[in-house]
Amino acid sequence: MIHHALRAVALALLALSAAAAQADDRVSPQEFSDFALGWTLYYEEDGEPAGAEHFRPDGRVRWRDGEGACVDGVWRAYQDQVCFYYGPGTDVLCWSLHRLHPGGNILVRLLGDGEDAGLELEIVDRDRKPLICKGEGAAS
Repeated sequence: MIHHALRAVALALLALSAAAAQADDRVSPQEFSDFALGWTLYYEEDGEPAGAEHFRPDGRVRWRDGEGACVDGVWRAYQDQVCFYYGPGTDVLCWSLHRLHPGGNILVRLLGDGEDAGLELEIVDRDRKPLICKGEGAAS
């Protein structure tokens, strides 16, 4: 009886650790760069549109929020994360990168200790279209 209980517990722990590993499959900054450079990525938070970001080959980015306002910045890999800086008066924002399941969407998780730490955005689409920002024409 004890043998069966221990076996059931071991199988349950194995299933949980496999699910956790699958849910937290890290994406390296190099993999992310290969995926993002030259593309516009579209993000959702809890199934709702959260914004879009265009990644230029020179390390510059343009973020468009859900209201259509844009801000330009730069991004760089730092250890196993990607970090963004949008200019004076803003903090450097670093994100960890995770694959939701093999071949699935990428989830980005905001690191640090600020009020938005832990924020998770899912990359749900990408295309090569330029971002159209509020009050501007097409921007690349």
